[in-house]
Amino acid sequence: MKLSIASLEDLKWINEIYNHEVLTGVATFDTVPKTELEQTSWFLKHQPPYPLIVAKDGSQELGWGCLSPWAERQAYSGSAEITFYVADQYQGKGVGSALFERLEEEAVTYKFHTLLSRICTESKASIRVHEKNGFVQVGFLKEVGFKFNRYLDVVIYQKLYP
Repeated sequence: MKLSIASLEDLKWINEIYNHEVLTGVATFDTVPKTELEQTSWFLKHQPPYPLIVAKDGSQELGWGCLSPWAERQAYSGSAEITFYVADQYQGKGVGSALFERLEEEAVTYKFHTLLSRICTESKASIRVHEKNGFVQVGFLKEVGFKFNRYLDVVIYQKLYP
């Protein structure tokens, strides 16, 4: 498996993995698939210090992850949100963990003080990856999302860096 900074050529399959989750899962609370134009705008925002990393094995596209601003106000500049998505057929094979570890390295390189994640409580694999990497639950939001005709809870995970 090779991890690298995403290029615009990766955007089509990044969007396919994301839109699959939009339509079938709760890792995102988007409910409408993203268009290529929307995703191009999103992609262009992922420049240093907010890298977008892809995982590939030869020609196989395994997954992707990124760091994003936690909030727009300047006092939050030392905080970032960490996100990762893995194609269905590669889940449970270490891809998410590899992406996560690489994103943490990037966060240290860019001197972020804290990483945060908002995770649906039903996303057990994501919670396991976060906890395995030293993140702790710092918040619980009851029924803040509505998807697939039900309300969903969200936990907030955080890790501080020296």
